[in-house]
Amino acid sequence: MPYARRLYGACDGHAFFTDMDAPGDDSAGDFVRVQVPPSIVKPHAEGWLLNKNMIGLAPAWSQTFKMGVPKNYDWAINLELDHFFIASRIRRTILEFLDVLRMGTDKEVASLDRPMFFAWGNAFLFDSRMMKLMSEHWDEIAKPITDSDNGGMGCPEYMRDRATQLGACQQDMAYPLLQDILRKRSKEWPKMYGDSGCNTVPEHEPFFPLSCWQPGLEDWPQRRLVLITEMAHLATKKTVEEADEYCKEKAPSVGNECRQLWHARKVPVMHLFKSLEIHELGARLFLH
Repeated sequence: MPYARRLYGACDGHAFFTDMDAPGDDSAGDFVRVQVPPSIVKPHAEGWLLNKNMIGLAPAWSQTFKMGVPKNYDWAINLELDHFFIASRIRRTILEFLDVLRMGTDKEVASLDRPMFFAWGNAFLFDSRMMKLMSEHWDEIAKPITDSDNGGMGCPEYMRDRATQLGACQQDMAYPLLQDILRKRSKEWPKMYGDSGCNTVPEHEPFFPLSCWQPGLEDWPQRRLVLITEMAHLATKKTVEEADEYCKEKAPSVGNECRQLWHARKVPVMHLFKSLEIHELGARLFLH
C-alpha cells in the first residue's frame, strides 16, 4: 500500500474501493467501503469475485457518482493494484488520444463533443460526460443479478447473457458493452476508443499511441524484473536502431522483446505488477 499510495497520490484525487467487511486500516482516509451484492461464492472465500470483479465495481461506481466525481473531475481511470502507472504519463496520453481524434475523420472529430471513454489494456478511462451518462442509467442497468441458481449471481444485469453463459463479468468485457447499452437508453452517442488488450499495436486508424504494456504470462517473476529494467534503459534511446544496438550489445537476453520494450518505453500503464519487489523496482526506475 505505501507504493500504491505513492502512485495514486500523484493524481488529483483517488480512492481504494473495498467491501464492508474487508480488513484494512481506514485511517488514511482513502478507503471507500461499499456493500458488495451476494454471489454464488461467499465473501472472502477462495475464488470470490474471480473473473467477476464487476460485482464489486458496480457498487463502487454508484458510490463514485454519489461522491460527485463526474462533476469535479474531467477524467477518471479505473485501475487495479497490479497496475503500475505514472500519473503524468496518463495526463499526457489522454491529450495525445484527443489530438489524434482532432486530426481524424469527421466522425472522430464529432465524437469529441460526446461522452467518451478509452480502453488502455484492462485499465479504462471515462470523461466527465461519460460518467454523467452512466450515472443517469446506472441504477437500472447495473443492478445485480439476484437469481440464486445463476452462475453470474451478483453481476450487473446488463451483462446477464455473458454472466449466465460463462459465469463471468470481468471489467474488460463489461465496459466495452456500455456504448451500445447507453445508446439504446439515451439520446447520447457514447464512444469507446482504444483496445482492451495490453501490448496492442494499432493496425488501423485512428493510430493511437501504445497505452499499456505487460510481460508475457509465461514470464517468471525474475524475468519480469529484467524486462522492466531494460525498458527503463531503452527509454534513453532515441531511435529503434539505437534500441536494437543496445539490446544486441548490452542486453541480448531480451533480444526477442527488444522492440516491444522500446515501443512501450513511455506507456502510462503497466500490468501484472503482482509483487512488492516489482512495484519497488518500478518506483525506483520510473518515479523521479
